[in-house]
Amino acid sequence: MKSLFTKAFSLGSFEDETEKLRFVLLLLFVFVLPFDIFYSNILFITFCGITLIDLRLVKLKKIPKQFWLFQLVFFLSLAGYVYSNHKTEAAFVLERQLTIFLFPIFIPLALSIDAAKIQMMMRVLVITTICTILYLFLSMAYIVLFELQMPFFKTIFSGAFFNHQFSSPINMHAGYLSLYVALSIFYLVYLFGSVYNRFLKQIIVVGLTILFSGLFFLAARNSILAVLFILLFIFPLFKTKNKWRHVFISICGLIICLILFSQISFLRERFSRALITDIKLATENTNIYYQGAEPRFERWLGAADLIKKSPWIGYGTGDEIPMLRTRYIKRELYISYLENFNAHNQYLSMLVKNGVLGLILFL
Repeated sequence: MKSLFTKAFSLGSFEDETEKLRFVLLLLFVFVLPFDIFYSNILFITFCGITLIDLRLVKLKKIPKQFWLFQLVFFLSLAGYVYSNHKTEAAFVLERQLTIFLFPIFIPLALSIDAAKIQMMMRVLVITTICTILYLFLSMAYIVLFELQMPFFKTIFSGAFFNHQFSSPINMHAGYLSLYVALSIFYLVYLFGSVYNRFLKQIIVVGLTILFSGLFFLAARNSILAVLFILLFIFPLFKTKNKWRHVFISICGLIICLILFSQISFLRERFSRALITDIKLATENTNIYYQGAEPRFERWLGAADLIKKSPWIGYGTGDEIPMLRTRYIKRELYISYLENFNAHNQYLSMLVKNGVLGLILFL
């Protein structure tokens, strides 16, 4: 048991104790990702500070040259700042995206990355995601049983604790948390096929059960559909052992999901009429069923109007929401106007901010 634990949580090799400290800070950064952004900001700033203190010019050669290609996301925003009409909003966007620029630079400066370190970071992500989901379930149980004092199963499946209501105790967007859950699921599925110890396999199954339950209550459509598609079609392409068993289990899981979605009214609504309404093109003779915000397709049409007027370079960083609000008013999308919604589509957003040229570089 001790050897299994040591192997599972090996930190890899280090040049000195300072590098080990930086790696521990990086692991702490990963661990606090599902929680308030204050903690991850503090840890990342500390990580960068300790890296700069111990910086040597020879380490600059360790930065992979290919990574600059992925920095185009940040440089596009920086270029859009120049011709933006809303410099304050543009500066805020650049501040938020600064981590995209800094992270790939500081990682090779701070650490000698190897397979053991990557595995360790992934395992920490899995552990913190599982702990987060367990905390959310305990919080839900406490509210139902002690505060509301209502029947447990009937209440939690009523729709009152799905999606954002489920993730509200940690004040995190359900869609973002579901991405951590999805990534953790993929890693555990991969790990299940690469370990042979029966005890570890049982632990992985328990972890997957918790994560799938969390994904179910988060009810993030994109994440759920992506997880099902990847497990059903992508993983079997790369699995060489027990491929058909994997497909069989995935299909059984899909059938269970379909049964649950058909039996729980909230999920049935969210994955059927609400989904269709969200992406449906409205006509003058059609009454749109509004549940909360207006359908996303209506916002996409507003973005398309803007793109037609400035197709090549867009309007600049920070101008997306202010410009979209002018279209929301004309299209009578008052909720989107008041809530300052963006286009809710990465490609349309890039076209609005940086035009066709920016989208080509982004792609």
